[in-house]
Amino acid sequence: MQESKNKGIKSQDNSTNGYQGVFGEIVDTIGEDTAEKLSENFGGEHVYIPKASEHQRLKRNMLIKREFDGCNYRELGRKYSLSTRQIHNIVNNRD
Repeated sequence: MQESKNKGIKSQDNSTNGYQGVFGEIVDTIGEDTAEKLSENFGGEHVYIPKASEHQRLKRNMLIKREFDGCNYRELGRKYSLSTRQIHNIVNNRD
């Protein structure tokens, strides 16, 4: 395996990938090659990664806007377990 200056410091502990700290956790989560790409493209930068629930909410709202036909508030509310007021807010960009 070829070492890169961005890959982090190899650990002497019993971690599964041999890297320490956050980089080791990233490698465990997305794999070494993808972690290396992140490091090459965003190394040294502060990157905000929203929680999965935030991403899911944004995706849900995008789907609601796509499915909205101008009068199906109640239907969308039932489908997504939201009130008609929440559907109004989402389609009017007040989410």
